Amino acid sequence: MRVLVIDDEEDVAELCWTTLWLDGHEVSVVTTGTAAVAAVRAEHPEIVLLDGMLPGIDGLEVLAQLRADGELSSIPVVMISARVGVNDRIDALGAGALAYLTKPFDLEELARVVAEVGELDAAGRADFGRRSMAEARRMVPPGPERPATSPVPTPPPAGQDRDQSTPASTSALAAVPNVLDLAFDAIVSVDESQNIVAFNRGAETTFGYLAEEVLGKPLDLLIPDRLVSVHRDHVRGYGSSGGEGRRMGEQRNVLGRRRDGSEFPAEASITRLELNGRWVLTAILRDATERLAIESELRTRARQQAAVAELGQMAIAADADAVMREAVQMVHDVLRADLAKVLLLDPDGGLYVQAAAGWPADVLGARVPSGPESQAGYTLRAGSPTVIEDVGNDPRFAPTALLVGQGVVSGLAVPLIGRAGPRGTMAVHCRARRDFTTDDVNFLQAVGNVVASALERSLDQRRLLIFLDAAPDATLAVDAAGRIVMANSQAEKMLGYRRDELQRMGVDALVPNANREGHVQHREHYAVDPRTRPMGAGMVLSARCRDGSEVPVEIMLKPVETDEGPLVFAALRDATERRRNDEVRDAFLHAVSHELRTPLTAVIGYSGLLLTKFDESMPEGSLDMVRRIEANGRKLERLLGDLLDLDRLARGAMEAQRQQIGIAGVIARSLESIDRGDRVVTLDAPADLEASIDPAQVERIVENLVLNALRHSEASTPVEVRVERSASGIMLVVEDRGRGVSDELKARIFEPFQRGTSTAPGTGIGLSLVARFAELHGGRAWV
Repeated sequence: MRVLVIDDEEDVAELCWTTLWLDGHEVSVVTTGTAAVAAVRAEHPEIVLLDGMLPGIDGLEVLAQLRADGELSSIPVVMISARVGVNDRIDALGAGALAYLTKPFDLEELARVVAEVGELDAAGRADFGRRSMAEARRMVPPGPERPATSPVPTPPPAGQDRDQSTPASTSALAAVPNVLDLAFDAIVSVDESQNIVAFNRGAETTFGYLAEEVLGKPLDLLIPDRLVSVHRDHVRGYGSSGGEGRRMGEQRNVLGRRRDGSEFPAEASITRLELNGRWVLTAILRDATERLAIESELRTRARQQAAVAELGQMAIAADADAVMREAVQMVHDVLRADLAKVLLLDPDGGLYVQAAAGWPADVLGARVPSGPESQAGYTLRAGSPTVIEDVGNDPRFAPTALLVGQGVVSGLAVPLIGRAGPRGTMAVHCRARRDFTTDDVNFLQAVGNVVASALERSLDQRRLLIFLDAAPDATLAVDAAGRIVMANSQAEKMLGYRRDELQRMGVDALVPNANREGHVQHREHYAVDPRTRPMGAGMVLSARCRDGSEVPVEIMLKPVETDEGPLVFAALRDATERRRNDEVRDAFLHAVSHELRTPLTAVIGYSGLLLTKFDESMPEGSLDMVRRIEANGRKLERLLGDLLDLDRLARGAMEAQRQQIGIAGVIARSLESIDRGDRVVTLDAPADLEASIDPAQVERIVENLVLNALRHSEASTPVEVRVERSASGIMLVVEDRGRGVSDELKARIFEPFQRGTSTAPGTGIGLSLVARFAELHGGRAWV
């Protein structure tokens, strides 16, 4: 098979050439992206091995040019690259590569992929590419390494015929009156002259006429006089037009007239029927009086509930005085009262008017008796709503001068109760007699509760802001709905908003537009399982300032339960310097990854090639040295992988790719991959125990724990691996006979780069990966 290798690293290109040449392939090499397409066109290979990072133009651009060339587009391409990101793999496969091998790659896998792809026909290659892409997508975590995607809904099948059947029977209408009498609704039919030709028992009950009184008479008899002319025109036009019928409730109600002259609203369903070349209209009517009354009551109740919700939302951020002003105006309007006011207790136990609607302006600050002889004082002591039907004839208390001066007749008052007891009252009054309903009482009390809550919050906020303003970080308090209820002076400085502006905003408004939708989802998930998140945990986010600029921030979250519901306190710290350092780190890691993986490919590949192809021709001493070269190359590869995994875990870019699988088999495979020498490692795991785990991560956990145990225990002692069922899940135990771990080290042993002493073996990375992989499975690690 003719194979073209395109790679700018001489060692890697020669390694690929040697491996494939020994397998009997005809191999040629190109070292630049600019020469790649011309070489493919000149040699027309059966398969191309393409490096992802090339001088001139990179591998993806080369791939795009090949796929755009009709003559070359069908040549299969296998991408080989030092880029290990999941999105890099998906980009290459999406651009048309059939497979993606990361450096350092396994030589046997390289030979297998080349052989397999080379034997496939066009359909087989398409299927191979689909399987490669599906496997890559299964590797994608939902975190920062990929953009969030939404499923595209599949449109419903088009072209489905509607049922266009029509009644076959055109029998005379007079044949069905007995059937119509079975209906509870009124059923009335009229002919082209708009005379009534059918009138069932339901119509008799609804209109108060007997059928024999109306049959043959004009339909006008059942219509209010003022609507007769309009109604006749409507029926005439509807009957002659041949229009489709209408169902009950599809349009506005109609008005009917009973025998006694009273009018009623009705829902109507109308159908048109052709009989012997003439049309007949049949209306089914249902008296809607009771339904409309219920709907009116429900609308009133909904309006009251909406008003309370609106006031409650305002009260979260507004100061108590603003809440009281809004509250009295709201109850004045919603209850259609003449007067409304809030009375507050002063330190001496007296009552004074704090907010009012409908009253003269000079009523504010006026004093009111707080004893049981006044309605306000009576309500305070009763601790429950007080309804006044006639203030002049109520034996419980005497009317105050304020009420008498306004000609008040009826009223309703509710207490404002705080944590420490009553804070005052809220009342509405009318100058005419008024029967307040239970809904009215509940509404006023609900508004009063919001006012009382605002008064309590105002007191708490004054105390809390003293402490928050002393904090070094910008701090926001956010409620369960995502609204900011408190902000300190540092938040004003960082974000450019005044405190009162922040306290009228949703916290999502401080998130850049591109991230806002994702932030809403994260906030909703956090509300379900709130927990303290320390400063610096997870990604560096950005906050949107008033002027539209963005500032990178680290965020600390602290959930707090309050009497008014859960709050989350968010401390924001400017992370501009940290982001700059992260960018430098990312560039360094990218460079290190590429510059180390490429020579590692050559070291491991050539040593493996010597061991598999030339082992019989080498002296034993040379063979041992090659084995050491390969072993140390593999060790360096694992270290590089650990460093990159640690970085991805720190950025939240990795998650557990779970599957239901047997635990014992996963651990056994991990133990087989460990170079134990003569050491004894035992495994005790139930053969039938299955769990939903990421096999690769669990293998890494076992590998790191066992290697750590072997490294820190005597060669003559065994290492035991056990798997046990526990109340909280599955417990994996690795036990050795080493020197033990000091109490001081136990507290930090799972932190990155921590070792017992400066001379202790290892890098201090393995156990930190163990802890983080355990956390990705909802567990923890300890010693």
